Amino acid sequence: MSSNALNMNWIQWEQSIRDRFLLYGLCLLSNQIPNSAVAHLGNWFFEEIQIPQTGIFESLSLWEHALRICRDVDSNCFGNKVFDRLHKGTPYFWMGLASYQIGDFDKATFYMDVALSEDIRNGQGRWLQTPAAQFMFLNSGQFAQTFLAQGYQVIDQIRSIN
Repeated sequence: MSSNALNMNWIQWEQSIRDRFLLYGLCLLSNQIPNSAVAHLGNWFFEEIQIPQTGIFESLSLWEHALRICRDVDSNCFGNKVFDRLHKGTPYFWMGLASYQIGDFDKATFYMDVALSEDIRNGQGRWLQTPAAQFMFLNSGQFAQTFLAQGYQVIDQIRSIN
C-alpha cells in the first residue's frame, strides 16, 4: 500500500471518529436520550470504531488517540459537556489488556480500574458482570463475552503468580 493510501486511511479513520463523536454529542445534548440509554449509546460508539489489527502496542496507541480525538472535539464543540458522560468502558478495557500484554502492569491496572469505574457509573447495577469487573476480580470462568478469550489467558497468567 502506498504512503498516500495509508495517509488517506489514517485521515478517514480520524475523521470518522470526529464525525461519530459530533453525532453522539448532538444526540446527548438534545435531551432526547433517556439516562438509561446513555451507556448503550457509548457502547455503540466505541464498538463501531475500527481499530486496525496491527499489533498490541499499536492497538493501545490507537485507542489512546481515539479518546484524545473525542476529548478535543468535546472541548472545541461542546464546551467539555459530552466526553465525561460518554461511557468509555470498552476502550479502557482493551487498553488495559494491551497494557498487560506489553508488560506495563501499572498502566494495565489503571486502565482496568477506569474501565470498571465507567461500568459502575453507567452499569445500572450490572457492573459485576462486565469484562472489567471479571478481570479485576480474576473471574475468568465468568466472562460474559466469548470473544474475550484473550482475557482468559491474561487472568490465568495473573492467577499463576505466587
